[in-house]
Amino acid sequence: MAPSPRAGPRSSSRLLVAATFVVILNETIMVNAVPRLMTDFEITSTTAQWALTVFMLTMAAVIPVTGWFLQRVTTRTAYATAMITFSTGTLVAALAPTFGVLLVGRVVQAGGTAVMMPLLMTTLMTVVAAEDRGRVMGQVTLAMSCAPALGPAVSGVLLHMGSWRLIFVAVLPIAVLVGFFGHRALENVGETTASPVSLAERGAGGRWLRDLRLRPEQGRQRRVAGADRAHRRRCGADRRLRALPGPPAALGASADGPAHPQAP
Repeated sequence: MAPSPRAGPRSSSRLLVAATFVVILNETIMVNAVPRLMTDFEITSTTAQWALTVFMLTMAAVIPVTGWFLQRVTTRTAYATAMITFSTGTLVAALAPTFGVLLVGRVVQAGGTAVMMPLLMTTLMTVVAAEDRGRVMGQVTLAMSCAPALGPAVSGVLLHMGSWRLIFVAVLPIAVLVGFFGHRALENVGETTASPVSLAERGAGGRWLRDLRLRPEQGRQRRVAGADRAHRRRCGADRRLRALPGPPAALGASADGPAHPQAP
C-alpha cells in the first residue's frame, strides 16, 4: 500500500498557523459573554470572569511542561494531541450544564492551546528553509497578535445571532477540520528522546528552584573566598611594611603598634 501523500512545508506551515490562530482566538472570545453567563448560571460578575482567567492560568501552568512533552512524542502525535484536547474542551464547554463544567471545558481548551504554541515554533524553525523563515515568522506573529484582538469582535457577532453556546459551536467544526487536514499534511521532524526528564527541571520554575537550592552553598563559598582574599591582603601589607628601610624599632612601631622604649 502506497504511503499517504504529504503536503509541502509551505502547506504544513499554513495549516499550523491556521490551527494556532483558532486556538489562540479562544483566549478572549468569552469577553462579551460574561453578562450572558451571569444571567444563565445566576452568578456574579466576579465568578463569571473566571471563564477568562482560568484559560490564562492553565496556559501559564502547561506551557513550561510542553518542552518535555514535545521531546517524548513525535510531531504529528503532539499536533493530534493538542487539537483533540482543544476540540474536546470546546465540546464540553458548548454542552456545559453548569458553570463548573464550563470551567472544566475552558481548562481543557487551554491545555490544547498551550501545546500548540511551542509546537508551531519548533516545527516551523525545522521545516521552513532559512530564506523563508522571516516571512513565515511574520505570518505567525500576525496570527498570534491578531487572534486575541479579534476574539471580542467574533464573540460579539455570534452573541448577536444566538446564545453564548454558539461561540463554541462555531469554533468546534473549524478546529476539527484544521486538526484533521493538518495531521494529514504534517510530517514528523526531529527525533524523540526516551530518557527520563524531571518535570520540575523542565518547568519554568525548575531553574529558579535549582538556583534557590544552590544559593546557600554559593553564599558560603563566596564568604570563604572573601575572607581568604582579605587575609591575603593583610599578609601582603605586612610583608611590604617589613621590607621598608628603617630601624627595627620603627618597623615594630609601624607593624605592631608603638614600640617599647629601650632602657638606657
